[in-house]
Amino acid sequence: MLFILPHPATPSGGHVYNRKLLEPGLVPLEPLYPEPGLTLCALVERIPGGSDGWILWDSLLMDRIAEVATLSKSRRCALLVHYLPSREPLLASAARATLRLREDSAARSLEAFITTGWGLGRELRLRYPGTPVFVCEPGIDPAFTAVRARRFSPHPSKSLNLLTVANLGTAKGHARILTILKNLKDLDWCWHLVGDPDADPTSTQAWLEEVARSGLGKRIRYTGPLSQGELATLMGDMDLFLSASSLESYGMALAEAVATGLPAITTRVGEAERLVRNGVQGYVVDFGDWPRFQDFLRRLLQDPELRERMAQAQPSGPNRTWQETREEFASACRSILALPLTRSKSSPE
Repeated sequence: MLFILPHPATPSGGHVYNRKLLEPGLVPLEPLYPEPGLTLCALVERIPGGSDGWILWDSLLMDRIAEVATLSKSRRCALLVHYLPSREPLLASAARATLRLREDSAARSLEAFITTGWGLGRELRLRYPGTPVFVCEPGIDPAFTAVRARRFSPHPSKSLNLLTVANLGTAKGHARILTILKNLKDLDWCWHLVGDPDADPTSTQAWLEEVARSGLGKRIRYTGPLSQGELATLMGDMDLFLSASSLESYGMALAEAVATGLPAITTRVGEAERLVRNGVQGYVVDFGDWPRFQDFLRRLLQDPELRERMAQAQPSGPNRTWQETREEFASACRSILALPLTRSKSSPE
């Protein structure tokens, strides 16, 4: 099965997921990366093969995926769904409607979905009944569980290290956390940010200007993109994990933080409620309930015994290996390849 996906130039959970799939092993995928300036239609025209060939598209190409509606006449198509842009709650209604039309247009030419979270899988089944949906959640690199085994209780008098892992962007909530930390500047903390500043230069510039206005620049550390091993090591030195994201399909960084024994405060997005037992391994709050987010953060900053108790709590959510993810993905691919042809490829609906 051909897997058409973007070059993994920008570190993100979706790119990590794709790289894990493409490691030598079980998954029958042949990667194909669109060349700069080449339309997907032109790309597909270059692919040899008959009408029984399958293409798996990556939703990280979602800004171009509407082209699928016009180019799938000679190929059978499935979509790996990391996210659906129209689900972003911060969008204006007109923008949401435009994105939904684009997604629906692409879906009419798709014969199956593979997605990375159960909640997103349920939505796909509701939106597109009759189209098979397979869920293959991410795994956790052994480096993160190894960190948990050697985590030690932080000294209560030292500055507490807070961590957020996400590329800068409105949906990831950095500005909301910054506002909360301005209200907690009487406490001793240092906020570490892991992410690619070049992923969205406009958002990065706006963020830097906001930090300058806040007067908190000396208490914020920019780490940049990290490998899985480097991120696991950093998490071992942190005290709290913070996520104020408005949209996730799963929450890979959150899962990794919990695996290291890092107490977390997160918004109720993706699979957060499965990954974090509320009040046990951290706190899960409704998106937009920033007073509660702030109250929980102050409580954890001031209570070393609570932090230690949460750090010692055993993970209860998904604790999968990447091998399990690859096995499930390989099974999903086999099921897709066995699907009967139920629609005319010469006249998509």
